[in-house]
Amino acid sequence: MTPPPPDTGCRLALTYNNSSWIIIIATLGAERKTFHRILRYICSEMGSPTTRIQTYLHGDQRNKIPGLLKLSEQNTNDRRHTRYVNYINELLRYFGKERVHLVGSTAENLKLRWSTDGGDADFLLVSGRLEIPVANIIPRSDTPRYIWLRGDHLDERYRGHLLDGKYLCAQLLRTVDPQLFTTLRAIHTIVTSPADFVPGRESRMTSVGVNSKVGLARLQMRDLVVDNNAFPGKTRGRHVGKRCANITAQLKLRWKEVKVNQEDLKTLKRLLKIVALVKEPGTKGEHHGSFNYFATMLSEALSRPSLFEDDLDDEEVFENDMDIDENHGNERIKATYDDKTSKDFVPAARVSGKLQCMVDFRNRMTHAAWPSQSIAEDIFNNDVFVICRSAPLNPSADKDFCLGFNLSEITLSQNMPEVAKTVYIIMKSYLKGLFQKRFNAKNREEVRLKSYHVKTAIFWTLEKHGSCSFWTGTSDDSILQGIRYVLDKINKCLKDRQLCHYFVTNSNMFDGFQEEEYSLCEACVDEIMKDPVGSIALFFELDKAKKAEYWLSPDEFEQVMALKKDGGRKDFVDRLEDALIDMLRGFNEAPRSPDGSSPIRNAALGVIDLFRKEEQEKTGGKQSRRESNCESQLKPEHVLSGNRSGASVVGGLLNMLPHKGKDVQKWTDGLVQFASHFPESRKYIDMVGGSSGVWDVLQAASSSDPLAEIRAAVDRYLSCPDDVVDSVAMELKQKIIAYFIGQKEL
Repeated sequence: MTPPPPDTGCRLALTYNNSSWIIIIATLGAERKTFHRILRYICSEMGSPTTRIQTYLHGDQRNKIPGLLKLSEQNTNDRRHTRYVNYINELLRYFGKERVHLVGSTAENLKLRWSTDGGDADFLLVSGRLEIPVANIIPRSDTPRYIWLRGDHLDERYRGHLLDGKYLCAQLLRTVDPQLFTTLRAIHTIVTSPADFVPGRESRMTSVGVNSKVGLARLQMRDLVVDNNAFPGKTRGRHVGKRCANITAQLKLRWKEVKVNQEDLKTLKRLLKIVALVKEPGTKGEHHGSFNYFATMLSEALSRPSLFEDDLDDEEVFENDMDIDENHGNERIKATYDDKTSKDFVPAARVSGKLQCMVDFRNRMTHAAWPSQSIAEDIFNNDVFVICRSAPLNPSADKDFCLGFNLSEITLSQNMPEVAKTVYIIMKSYLKGLFQKRFNAKNREEVRLKSYHVKTAIFWTLEKHGSCSFWTGTSDDSILQGIRYVLDKINKCLKDRQLCHYFVTNSNMFDGFQEEEYSLCEACVDEIMKDPVGSIALFFELDKAKKAEYWLSPDEFEQVMALKKDGGRKDFVDRLEDALIDMLRGFNEAPRSPDGSSPIRNAALGVIDLFRKEEQEKTGGKQSRRESNCESQLKPEHVLSGNRSGASVVGGLLNMLPHKGKDVQKWTDGLVQFASHFPESRKYIDMVGGSSGVWDVLQAASSSDPLAEIRAAVDRYLSCPDDVVDSVAMELKQKIIAYFIGQKEL
């Protein structure tokens, strides 16, 4: 390489290291254009700028990467989703083979959210009745990841009407059909029920059902405000009388199809009373409030007249108003919110047997740089699913299904090197930033290249180059080098017009792309490759300009307007009764203990055992929750400081009182007298049974294993005779309250 021109006014030092030029430029009063002339000269001699040049040029923007990682961190909702799925599966295992899986970026812990948007969570709802043998799968020749399913040798009760007398109808998995789901359908119905209520005292949450490509999504917005200009002339309203008649008739018909076990009903009603106690005394959390709301609504559904005992004209046909939305055209109405989240629910069926593509994957891994053999074996043993999705080429909407490798993709994503995970988040910022801006400029709302294309490109890059040392590096240079490798892979795939699916390798993930879309994606990649760090800034520009607004469809607008009348209470109760029928169907199919007792009891105890295990892991099994909080959290200056509720003050004082000695009753009476000055505390004291109840709570709070005592009390409550149920219920209530008193939050 010849030296730079002598009249540059700069000093330039060059070294050669690991086949990469490392450039250190120190300007000595040089003008800006002179500096760029030197840079152009170097680039003409060395080719495209190295990652270190990019780092130097855009050092002021390197803080954008930590900003992206901050927006990709797990939030409370993400962690809550994971726990809820664990609890639901613990419950479901007592009733059959139904399962739910948290999938997508939330499960992978690789979500990049907007600052005003909590992002979405994807849930796979797996049928316990229908499994698809590998022999029944017919790959489509033009795009083999999309399949048709033969219906022969499948249980006639669950395969539905066969198309052409041979193929399963895709409608089977387009909704959470009662033909294929029982208990899980009940949970889905409850979770997706529209509601507009104030669960706590801090905010108002509005949730509506939104149709998605493969199921039903639930959109939840905080402090939703509909554009005032939308109200005049656009509120169509519902024919309440007719709708109620239709739903009543539909529920009667469903009741006739289910066997009602009175033991199950009684146990379920008792369980609901326990749910109502989950609200921590003195707290304002909206999710505790929603527990109470749910328990109240479900109790109301249970207390309705026994519809299944009424007569019904079997000749009458009714529209399912609870599952089918009305269509009022395409006009959309603007609404604003403080923040929003969404949940997508995707019905699925398991594949039984091993697909040839998974055998090929395991064989391919013997020569791969990544993942390890042990991880590859775990992936080989993961379940594969089929979902309802139309093929991108020559779609056949009535019988197209798609293979889903969700659990395997989660395993791969969670085992990527940290640099690769960071690269994936950065690539997502390109899609939401630069790609979105360039596509919008071409009057295209949707970016054609998706995050799952990028993720697949990263998988292929790691499989080939996963042994490169920069993947295990910690510097910004390692990240930039990883970006280049992945961009090179995507660029090559775009030029070849083919990105092979990672498992079904003869299926092209670019199927359905138009030539203009290829060109636009290539231009975006070229622009990013010239400035990979600077291109991140466009994501933050769009994030800053992004408005917290949502355009309601006519159906969604109708939902919101109907919710305004009573918070959705009436519709919620209708849906909960529908869910109750599905619960009873699931209970009927569940194995029972020799004494014939309801499986609900064992399921409830199993959930408590799981919660207890989690709590023991948190505390390390060394110290009870109450002891640690008493010593480190609930000192006098903490109890009476801050904006604490009366009930919370009482809870703190209880932990400070002596637990033994002749003066205990005197202490307790004094506490009750003191607490009676707080309106909330008076209610609290009455709730636990007065002065003697406070003493019982005090004793329960001193237990070394309060969850074990709660479990025992739940067991007694669910199985005790009716004549003692009230006293056992009060004992359970006191133990639950005593447990929450020991929590750090109080």
